[in-house]
Amino acid sequence: MFPWLPLTQTDQQVIASTNSSLQSKDHSMLIGSCEFLADVVFQDFPAEIFLQRPEILKSLLSLVSLPNPADHPVVVQACKTLTVFIRCLQVRIRYFQDPALYTSKQDFNSTTLSSVASNSGPPSSCYSAQQGVNPATLIRGGNGVSSDRRDRGDGKDGDSSSSLSRNSSVGLEPDPNGEAAPDSPTVLDLDRARPHHLQLSLPQLLVAVLQRALPRLRSPGLPLGSAVLGLSHEALVVLRCVLDQELWTDPRDMAREVVDRLSDCLDCLGDLLSFHHQDHHSNSPLDPELGALADHRILYMGVAATLTRFLIMIPLDKMVAVLPESLRSRLPSLIFDQPLAIAHPQCRALCLAICQSLGLSSSADFQLSLDMCRSLTKACAFCLQAEDEKANAKHLAALAEDALPSLSYHLYLPFVAKFVNFMSIICSKRKSDKATVDHCTSILLKLMAFPAESVRETCHTALLDAIQESLQTTHASTVKPKECLKSKFVMNADVLYQLAVFGLADSSAKVRSASCDCLHHLLQSQMLMSEALWQELMLALTKALPVLQSYTDEGTPLGRRLWSLLDPTTSSHNLSLLDKLRGS
Repeated sequence: MFPWLPLTQTDQQVIASTNSSLQSKDHSMLIGSCEFLADVVFQDFPAEIFLQRPEILKSLLSLVSLPNPADHPVVVQACKTLTVFIRCLQVRIRYFQDPALYTSKQDFNSTTLSSVASNSGPPSSCYSAQQGVNPATLIRGGNGVSSDRRDRGDGKDGDSSSSLSRNSSVGLEPDPNGEAAPDSPTVLDLDRARPHHLQLSLPQLLVAVLQRALPRLRSPGLPLGSAVLGLSHEALVVLRCVLDQELWTDPRDMAREVVDRLSDCLDCLGDLLSFHHQDHHSNSPLDPELGALADHRILYMGVAATLTRFLIMIPLDKMVAVLPESLRSRLPSLIFDQPLAIAHPQCRALCLAICQSLGLSSSADFQLSLDMCRSLTKACAFCLQAEDEKANAKHLAALAEDALPSLSYHLYLPFVAKFVNFMSIICSKRKSDKATVDHCTSILLKLMAFPAESVRETCHTALLDAIQESLQTTHASTVKPKECLKSKFVMNADVLYQLAVFGLADSSAKVRSASCDCLHHLLQSQMLMSEALWQELMLALTKALPVLQSYTDEGTPLGRRLWSLLDPTTSSHNLSLLDKLRGS
C-alpha cells in the first residue's frame, strides 16, 4: 500500500464528477471521459489516490467487461485509459524505490509554501524512516503512513491544466466567502476516515485487470485485441515487480486467493491459445475470410507473448501445482511454432524449460525435430554443392553424413544418386584422400542397407548406372582409359560383400536385379579394365566368394560367369587355386 494521501473537498468533487460521467450510457461521453482521465486527471493526481479511492478504477473495469459488440469502441478506450493509469503507477513505484529520494528524518512541522512548491527535492511526507517503513514495503503490502499533504505527483503540476485542484489541495487558494478552507481539518479527517478495506492493493488491481481484460481477446477485431494486449503487458510488468516469489507458497488466505485468480488467468490464456490457433479456423485458399485468419494469427502470437511474461513470474518448481491442464496441452504447439520463436525467442526457451520441469516429452521431441531440421539443411547443402568441382571433398562427405538422419523423413532420392556419383568421381582421382574415401564408403554402405526400400532401390540402381557408364566398350579403344577408374569405388571388399550377401537376397526385386547386374557387369569387364584394376576387383571379391558360390549355375548369366570364374582348370582370372577351391 502507498502512504495515505488525503484530498480536499475540491479534489474529491473532481474525482466524483469524473466517476459520474463514467456511468453514462452515451458512448461519446464515455469515450470523452476516458480520454479526460488519461490526458488530465491521471497526470495531475498521484496514481495511488485512485487505489485508495477505487471508484473510478472499478468503473473502468466495468467498461472493459461490456459484452455488446456495439460497445467495443468504449472497451478499447477503457483499456487504453487503464494502460495509462498503470504506466502512471510505474512512475510512482520508481519514485518510492529511488534511493535518492529517501529521507532519514521527517519534519512534519515544516510546511512552508516554499517547501511545498519546490520541485527540486522529494516530498518529505511519503514515509518515516524513524518508523522503519521502507519503500519496497510500501509497494509490496506494508503499512502505509498517513501524510497531511497530497504529494505533487511527478513534480510537473505547474504545467497541469487542473490548477484549481492543485492549488486547493495545498491550501494556496483562499475561500472568497470567508468560510472554512477546503483543506480544513474537518474535511481532511472525513476523507481520511475512509475504511482501509475499501482500498485496492496493487496485486488486487492488476489481477482484476487481467481477469477482466483477457476474456475480451475472444472478441473479433484487431483494435480491441491490440488494446487488451497492451493493457495486459503493462499489468504484468508491474505485477512482476510487486509479487514476491514466496507468494506461490504463502499459506495465508489472501495469498491463496491471488494465486487462484492468477491460475484462472493462466487457464484463460490456454483457452485463448486454442481458440486462436490456426487448426481451429479454416485456411482454405478459397476461404473468403482469410483476413479473419490473419487476425487470429496475430492475436495468437500476442497471447503467446503475454503468456511468456506471465510464466516468468512463476518459479519452475511451482509449475506442477500452478499450470492448468488446458495450458499444458498447448505447450507443444508453442514450442514447435517457428515464426513465433523468431518473433519471441524467450517463449520457446521458457516452454522448453517448463516441459523439462514437468517431465513432458515435448522437449525431447523438439530436440529430435531440431536435429532433423539441421540434417535436412545439410542434405540441401550437399545437393547444391555436390556438382561443384571446386567443392572440398572432405566437407561434402561431412555434409552427406549429417544428412543421413533426415533421409527417412524427406526421402529425397536424388540425394542418394548424387552421392553415388560424387563418390565415383572422388575415388577415380589418383590423389584422393584415403580418410575421405573411407568415410564415403561407410556412408555408401549405410545407403545400400537403408531401411527404406525406395532408398535401397535408388542406391543400387545408381551403382549399376555408374558401373555401366564407366565400363563400356566405347572406352576400350583408348590407350589409357580413365573412365574405368570411376567404377573403382565399387572395388571394395565391404561394398562387394554387401552386394553379394544382402543385395542378391533383398526383399525388393528391383534391388536383387540391380545387384545381380552389377556383379555380372563387373565380372565380364576384364578386358575393359586395366590389369591393376582387375586385380583389385579380384582381391576385393575374395571375401564374398564363399557366398557367391551358392549362385553358381548354368541358368543365369551371373551363375554361368561365376562357374567360369571358379573353374579350377582355368587360370585367366588371377584367382589362386585355393580361392577357387574355396568358392567352388
